[in-house]
Order: sequence, then structure tokens, then C-alpha cells
Amino acid sequence: MKALLRPFLLGAVLAVFFAGAASAEIPGIVWDWAPECYGWEPGYANHMSQAGAVLTIVGKVDRFFDPFLDLDPVATEYTFIFRDLVSLGSINLGGIIITNYAGGYFEMYKDPSNNADFGTNPPSVVSPATFVDGALVLNGELSSFFVQMFQGPGGWSGTYTVDVELTGPVGGEIYDRTGPCSGTSGGGWSDQAPTIPLGYTVKVDGHMNIDECHGTGTENATWGSVKTLFR
Repeated sequence: MKALLRPFLLGAVLAVFFAGAASAEIPGIVWDWAPECYGWEPGYANHMSQAGAVLTIVGKVDRFFDPFLDLDPVATEYTFIFRDLVSLGSINLGGIIITNYAGGYFEMYKDPSNNADFGTNPPSVVSPATFVDGALVLNGELSSFFVQMFQGPGGWSGTYTVDVELTGPVGGEIYDRTGPCSGTSGGGWSDQAPTIPLGYTVKVDGHMNIDECHGTGTENATWGSVKTLFR
């Protein structure tokens, strides 16, 4: 009986083994957003963030990259939110303004209703509500959110970076394809863009990059250890 079961068991184990190994090959830019992504925080003025102010950013994915090329952000809306980012206060270094934010969470939702609406003067009836009313497909914890603003000939512009630890949810369409991964998000940061809706304080043009996938327990097994199961 053991001999008869070996081919079946070997096939099942190999499927799990190589599926786990495949998830480790994801790292790289996986999606981006532009031009529809804006944020707000109370008390923001003259490029300066007030200590204790909470930053919220909402937006829509406009393009997926490998291994998510099968996802169509035009036919089905994929919205996201960066929330609960607490400002540590801006520092003006003379021509450069830096701001660090503590904590924060990232969430992505899939919504076939395509109803995301920035509206004006958030938080409002439509924002962030219409960005978080779909099915939760990915979430994670944020750390080291950092903004730099530079004064140039055309005014002020800047960049942001943040570390992201993807944590769930199990059953989420995207998380089930990534598993637990570490990544970064970064891109352009502008508080003077003419397209910023009334009441928002910043336009964010960014992307998500997966740097390393931690995998599951199945990935920690070596091929040698797998073979010993069938001796």
C-alpha cells in the first residue's frame, strides 16, 4: 500500500514545494498609480506638517506588472488607502523640508462597481468610503514613512518612501499570490499640483515594490528533506 501511495504523495508534495518556491520569485515593481492618488492631513500649510497630524492617502491602481498582468484595473477597480500615519512634525532645513510619519497601515480593495470618488474636503461622504467598500485583497503594516520637499525654480516638489510588510488577509485575492512579503512604496510628492481636489493637501505619484517574500513553512524544506519522506 505504501508503494502504491508514493506516486500520489510525491505529486502532492512537489506541487506544494514548487508552489512555495515560486512565491519567492515575485520581487520587483508589482503595481503603480498615476494620476489618481491624493492625501490629506489637518493643519498642513506652507509645505509643513504639524506634529500629531494624521495623514491619509487614497488612490486607484492604474497598472499591474508581472506576476499580476492578468488583473485589469480598468475593468475592475483596485483602490487602496494608506491610513493612520502620524506626523512627527516637519523640519525646514532651508530649501529642503523633511517629514517623518510613524505607524500606519496599507489596504487594497477590489471593487467591480468602479465607484471611487475623491470628492472634496475629506473626510467626506465619498472619501475614504468609496475607496474601502470593495473586497479586501491585501493589507500590511507601514514603517519609516519619509517625505522630502525641495525648493526649485518651479516651486516645491518632493518624494516619499515607506517600508511595507504585507500581512494578509488569508483568502485575499492578491495576498494569496504573494504570501507574507516585505516591500517599499515610493514616488513623487507634490502639494502644489493644479489637479489636487479641494481639501486635499498632496498628490502622490507612486508604485509598490516587493523586495523579499518570506514564504511559508513549505519553502523552508530542501529537496533532500522531501526525498527522505519516500524512502
